[in-house]
Amino acid sequence: EEGVWVVSTAKGTHDLWIHDATDGSFLMRFGGQGAGPGQFNYPNGITVFGDLLLVVERDNHRVQALSMPDFEPLGWFGEETLVRPYGIAVYERDDGILVVYVTDDYGNELDLPEGMDPSGDFTRRVKRFELQTAADGSPEATFLGAFGEARGPGALMVVESIQVDESQNLLLVADEHNFEVELYSLDGQYLDRTVGSEIYRSGDPEGIMLYRCGSQGYWVLTDQGVTRSVFHVLDRESFQIVGSFAGEVTANTDGIWLDQGNVPGLGEGVLIALHDDGGVSGFAWEDIARALGLRRGCRRD
Repeated sequence: EEGVWVVSTAKGTHDLWIHDATDGSFLMRFGGQGAGPGQFNYPNGITVFGDLLLVVERDNHRVQALSMPDFEPLGWFGEETLVRPYGIAVYERDDGILVVYVTDDYGNELDLPEGMDPSGDFTRRVKRFELQTAADGSPEATFLGAFGEARGPGALMVVESIQVDESQNLLLVADEHNFEVELYSLDGQYLDRTVGSEIYRSGDPEGIMLYRCGSQGYWVLTDQGVTRSVFHVLDRESFQIVGSFAGEVTANTDGIWLDQGNVPGLGEGVLIALHDDGGVSGFAWEDIARALGLRRGCRRD
């Protein structure tokens, strides 16, 4: 019985840190710097789908797949197309195939690859893949293309956080340059809509998560303040802000995760937030919902 874990990427030590989600106790570390199976080079974005763990490695420019709960390396994908990847989001299509989105922040802190327009090409900021599993368990990924507006509203200039709402055909991509979240369709079309520019006050727009409540629910958008992070809660459909909250010490949050009902004693869910690149905080959704007057007794769609 493994229990429920919080798995975090440690960029400085190039490994994964695993804590118990129920009491925060440290369990183990996995990995180390390198380019082989089970090794990482600047791991950043991370997501889990079923027993599949996907880790974005910025400096290996790939996404590595591992099988949970043993952290068995299965392989990787994206090396041919990713330049400086950061964030990741995934959903399952009706045919059982996973669709994976990876943000690629090329050209901001890295010399542009040969042949790339030095004036700034923002049209490949998000890369899209189909992901299946081969008979031996290794990931088989098909690159579906890249997208992003070249200029004007919708241009993705500094990207990291990304999240998907497949039931509404929505992809949310945070632009840390313009301090807003751009709305795209699942096939990469800009929807002429941005959210968040009026609410981000403390710092960069960072982690994005969706609390699902049937066909309704709430978005949580992170305002990454250096001394205090603020978490804004928006209606899933209208994107109207319904409230904000902050922790007593949680600050400089570079990513969040939302679990709905898997942690013992937290049946309505828990929001996990990184704290200043050195720890994690947990917020019971029951407390968030009570404080902000949100719907209770939700079920996922």
